[in-house]
Amino acid sequence: RGTEFFGYLSVSAVGMVLTAVTLGAPPLAWLDKTVPLYLSLAAMLKLSCFCAGCCYGLPWEHGLYNARSDQMQFPIQLVEMAAYTALFFLLRWYRGRSGQRFALFLIGYAAIRFGVQFFRGDIKVFSTFHWMSAVFVAIGAMMWILCRRIPHNHECST
Repeated sequence: RGTEFFGYLSVSAVGMVLTAVTLGAPPLAWLDKTVPLYLSLAAMLKLSCFCAGCCYGLPWEHGLYNARSDQMQFPIQLVEMAAYTALFFLLRWYRGRSGQRFALFLIGYAAIRFGVQFFRGDIKVFSTFHWMSAVFVAIGAMMWILCRRIPHNHECST
């Protein structure tokens, strides 16, 4: 899929870390600063999915009409967009240790994606997206724990 966010997130986060290390900046702090951007982008992508009629929800007689599939559907794209927007505001003011905001973003984003997949009409249940979501939740949890254990004077700055 051309707009798969997990791939974009992985490549861009690695690029951000490499750039921070090259410039002698703290990579975890840089990752924390990217969280609002990632969540804004994820929300806008879901709005575009809604407008395009892709990534659609399950058929529902009280739903919105999807011209692409020619049926009434639950607007799961809008629910997902709202969830990312809520996570944006929750994490915007989070003041943990360096890297923890990014770790919570990974956990939250992946958990939302995992749950949303059950309400999608275009992908079977327990698809690749479920497994990728589970992996990203685990990575985020490990990162959050590791960031808590890093001494304050060594917050991954080079």
